[in-house]
Parts: sequence; C-alpha cells; structure tokens
Amino acid sequence: MANLTMEKLTQRQISRKIKLIQNNISLYVILIFPIIIVIVFHYIPIIGITIAFNDYDFMKGIFRSDYVGLKCSKKFLTDGKFVEIFLNTLKPSISSLIFSLP
Repeated sequence: MANLTMEKLTQRQISRKIKLIQNNISLYVILIFPIIIVIVFHYIPIIGITIAFNDYDFMKGIFRSDYVGLKCSKKFLTDGKFVEIFLNTLKPSISSLIFSLP
C-alpha cells in the first residue's frame, strides 16, 4: 500500500516538472545558445591544454600519448634562449599598449 502511494507521488512530481518545463520552454530555448558558447569556448580548449603535458604522438592521439608532466615546461624555462624569447614576446605587447592608449 505504501509503495502505491509513493509511485503516485513520484508520478505526480514528474508530471508537475514536465508541465513546468512546457510552460517555460521559451526560456530553455533562449538558454541553448549561451550554453553552447560556454561549452565551445571554455570546456573544449581544456582538451588542447593537455597536449602541453603529453609527449604528443600523432598516431596515438591526444589521450593515448605518453604523459610527461612538466618536463617540456622545465626544458623551455631552462633553455638559454628563454630570456630572449620572453622579451621578444613582451616587447610587442608593451609597445601596443603604449601606442594604442589615448
């Protein structure tokens, strides 16, 4: 007997939620575009970031490549040309800030 009332209660709750969704369908349609933008520009790039921590092999793909951690970053930061590369990146950024400000 108790199971029967629980089933009716859950069916009643489900029908209320369906009716609520049907009444507010326009709001859900409006939300589709922002949700797609968040997924495309915030979550998909995370897959590309993982390449920095892998010894990427084209044949193995992104997820099956060997994990190397911060080995590549350490190699780049301890390289003798790091300071030159860093300054060559920083100079155009600073100059564009200076010349583009009113």
